[in-house]
Amino acid sequence: YYCVRRDSTSLPENNIGSILTDKNRNLWIGQGKGLVRYDYVTDRFDKIPFPDNVSPRVSSLAEDEAGNIYIGTAGMGMYMIAQGTDSIRRAGEFSDEMGNMFIGHQQFDKQGNLWTGNHKNMVYLYMMKGGQPRAFHEFKSEKGEPMAFVDDGQGVIVVCKKGIMRYDYASGLMT
Repeated sequence: YYCVRRDSTSLPENNIGSILTDKNRNLWIGQGKGLVRYDYVTDRFDKIPFPDNVSPRVSSLAEDEAGNIYIGTAGMGMYMIAQGTDSIRRAGEFSDEMGNMFIGHQQFDKQGNLWTGNHKNMVYLYMMKGGQPRAFHEFKSEKGEPMAFVDDGQGVIVVCKKGIMRYDYASGLMT
């Protein structure tokens, strides 16, 4: 699939920043100018509107255990789609107070906590409860920009551009 001008069923653009298949088998594609969902029945891509008619560059997508979808953007912070809805809402509780407006990569760990990283070599851990962040920790990466997060059961491995770091659940330390 790719963008075909004047074809409303194709991708709106070819700039893809992230992709996610959710628990309901919906295919979400984060693009340079927003978010689309592929409809398998109609074989078309539907653009999902953001609040205030903005079209942010979607850099990452993640789904929590409850089926909520978290949308990381490059410069406009975090948004989310609550499970069972098609409406995007601003999720300022994840970015506004902490100044984390650039969400490069994100993933939920096995304990249900949200990990995010950005181009400023920062790693953010949001300790979640009931779909809301209850505590927040930030770590400066000496290994460069965080690119991926892997839960090994005892902690989270942070894959960075220049090496790896590891957060230990038991000690709460990043090494």
